[in-house]
Amino acid sequence: MSTKNYMAENQRILDEWQKAFEKNGGNADNFSWDGILFKGEVYREGGSDNWVRKESDNDTVENELWDNAP
Repeated sequence: MSTKNYMAENQRILDEWQKAFEKNGGNADNFSWDGILFKGEVYREGGSDNWVRKESDNDTVENELWDNAP
């Protein structure tokens, strides 16, 4: 059985959301790409106040986490 590509679906939703945001007068520079389906570790970047996430190659870890979520 293959794992659904949750991260690709997340990206599709965000792309659609950003287009609607811009169509309704939003500035693309102000669009938040925080990800609505991200699952995985979030950490501070280099001791700064910036929180970041690193996706695994081909999103395999994130897709598996979602596939196995209760």
